[in-house]
Amino acid sequence: MAEKIQKIKPVPRTLSKDEAGLLLAISALIFGGWMRIFTALSIDFPINDGGLFYKMVQVIQANGYSLPAHFYYNGLEIPFAYPPVAFFLTAVLNSIFHIPLIDLFRFFPAVVLVLTIPAFYELAQTFLGDKLQAGIATIIFSLTPRSVTWFIMGGGITRSLGLLFLILAIRSIYLAISSSNRKYIWQAIIFCSLVVLTHPEAAVHTASIGILLWLMKGRNKRGTITTFLIGGGTVILTIFWWLPLLFRFGLEPLVSAGQTGLNSVISFFYPFVPFDEEPYITFIMVLAFFGIAIEIASKKYLLPVLFFLPFFVELRSAANVAILPMAMLASSALSQLIIPGIATTNTSNPSMEQDIFRRRVVGGTILFLLLYALSIMFTHVTTLANQRVSRSNLKAFEWVRNNTPPGSRFLVITGSFDPFRDWTQEWFPVLTERISLTTIQGKEWLNEHNFETLIEDFQYLQSCADSEALIACIREGTRRANINYDFIYIAKVTANVPLKDEPKATGLVAELKRSKDFMFVYETDDVAIFKLLSPP
Repeated sequence: MAEKIQKIKPVPRTLSKDEAGLLLAISALIFGGWMRIFTALSIDFPINDGGLFYKMVQVIQANGYSLPAHFYYNGLEIPFAYPPVAFFLTAVLNSIFHIPLIDLFRFFPAVVLVLTIPAFYELAQTFLGDKLQAGIATIIFSLTPRSVTWFIMGGGITRSLGLLFLILAIRSIYLAISSSNRKYIWQAIIFCSLVVLTHPEAAVHTASIGILLWLMKGRNKRGTITTFLIGGGTVILTIFWWLPLLFRFGLEPLVSAGQTGLNSVISFFYPFVPFDEEPYITFIMVLAFFGIAIEIASKKYLLPVLFFLPFFVELRSAANVAILPMAMLASSALSQLIIPGIATTNTSNPSMEQDIFRRRVVGGTILFLLLYALSIMFTHVTTLANQRVSRSNLKAFEWVRNNTPPGSRFLVITGSFDPFRDWTQEWFPVLTERISLTTIQGKEWLNEHNFETLIEDFQYLQSCADSEALIACIREGTRRANINYDFIYIAKVTANVPLKDEPKATGLVAELKRSKDFMFVYETDDVAIFKLLSPP
């Protein structure tokens, strides 16, 4: 009698921790990458800023791809002191592939931001020493709103590259200090040099983090020599750019531009503000602070210090750097506190059913967090997509360029009090080829201007949009700022949605129409332009 051969069902193999971490990183690349590309696809004009950088790219092209000493923007002669790599790269892409420059300002930052996701995964692995925690951190980073906000804008052609090179540089510095492999020294020198040649604020933060890594990981002979080699190599590799800059201008343009850092004695409190820009509950921030407690309890101080450091070094872009340790700290809280806490609940009843139930709860919790992260990211990027120059303003810009004398000076009234989020102001000079007296971009590089005073004057003039006496307010504002203008440009709608009540905007236009000092020259439902007939 033949023996019956029983078929043995193969036992399904569970993922190892390392495989699960890699799977999470791939998921982050898919979901986070799509959010970034989706944002670029959903707009027809760059988000928020970029007008000044657009002009700088044009100047490099017009100058035969050599770096000019100065360039002209908004009636100003500005030293070309900004690190040039992003501008050259954008100009080359435009020339080789014939992609319209305005489209490069839409898509280039998004593509670079996709590359930051795998770069961050490698960084998280290096700092956390655990692929699963690194995968969780990468999901958090890729779906944290702040990881796209300022980087995906038109001005993100420099900021996105700065972030990418900063991530690569920090990882290389860490590995160079903590290992004896010389290849990491060369990598660190290359990536640090690219940071210096791409974005000034990113360079400052990279230097400060490098010093921190030396203090906490490399205070020995080899670590000190490695740190000096990286610093010296970076100085030598970038000398072709900064040495001519110093001979031409000295330190004045850089010191002047440093005014925009917005550093303050209350910088200590900024890390406790929800800078990650979650539109709902600040869940990720809360997790990060739990992660800080876990790391300190484990006598691991690097990530907590790295979380707070950027706010004391350079405040304006501190949040853009702090999101890196924040994501890792939040991952630490999830993987060491939240998920283990759920998995070990009610262990007094170790039945199989209870174990299956706990696993399902853990899985459900992870799924909920993923859906939450996706929802906040989608809400954020769709909001960002509206922060761009509207079609009606673009048509008005074209009218200004074709129907007003060259050199005409405009007051651009939008009602926005944030000069860094007033896209109509920054794009007006480059698209109209006229002067906007209320645009402050570019003036930070001129030592003759006090940036805080510029912001105060800007905000006063924008407050006129809410004034009961518009003309009197404008007269006082122009007197305070010591400026003379030829036209007033009123943007009733500055994006694709109104920023203030339509009746109030209509009232402002009506007051100017009634005045004998102004002549109405252009009006649509969204924009009104008036010519000044007599001096204020």
